[in-house]
Amino acid sequence: MEIINVVAVSNPIKLGFEIIGNLKLTIDLKKKDHILHELKKIDQLNYIALTTGGTDLDVEFIARSLDEFKDLIFNEIPNIDGVISLDTSLIVEIIKNSWDFVTAWD
Repeated sequence: MEIINVVAVSNPIKLGFEIIGNLKLTIDLKKKDHILHELKKIDQLNYIALTTGGTDLDVEFIARSLDEFKDLIFNEIPNIDGVISLDTSLIVEIIKNSWDFVTAWD
């Protein structure tokens, strides 16, 4: 990853996506590399992070419809070998979406 990436940050709700949210995944850490490889292939996932605490992965998703969301959480992700459980949280309104960080030395 580079120090600076120039990107446009959009509001998925205003782009017509019906459901956006966050997934917390508990995984078999021995299968972490396989799981991450499979998750990276899923188009609806736009952020995947290995975390500490109660769960192992923090994942953000964007779904076009309720059917796409249901397929994602009931079929696609649970069928990845090593995924133990997932917890969903839906975003109902984006209050702040800012990515204008300064350096850690400022």
